[in-house]
Amino acid sequence: MHLYIITRGIKGRVDRFIEQLTCMVMPYTTSTNPAVQNVQVGVRPVQFWEVVFPEQNEGYDVMCRTLFKTNKQTQHKRHHKYLAIIRKILGIEPVKPWKKDGPCLVAEPKDVEVVQVGMKKDYYQDGNEML
Repeated sequence: MHLYIITRGIKGRVDRFIEQLTCMVMPYTTSTNPAVQNVQVGVRPVQFWEVVFPEQNEGYDVMCRTLFKTNKQTQHKRHHKYLAIIRKILGIEPVKPWKKDGPCLVAEPKDVEVVQVGMKKDYYQDGNEML
């Protein structure tokens, strides 16, 4: 069974609540093994992030290479329509292609799926990029 929840509160208290959930175990039996086993409750965050960085000096290419290193997609293709809805709500566009070769920052998304939602360019004021 999967329950999806939204939390809101002081970060330290939310973190403590999530930590308490991860420490819980539930009884579990199978048809092949009727003996009761304890299974840890799995708490998997589904988080939405906005990553803000300067576009200049190939910043877009560097950040895309950093975030989308593995470029593996495990979510169902049917989720693409929901990503399109999220983009429309936020007023953003799909992630554009980036230069695949070149440097990236030190961030290892090992065992973490990074889903491309969308992007928007910064606006400029007096010639300065407004992050």
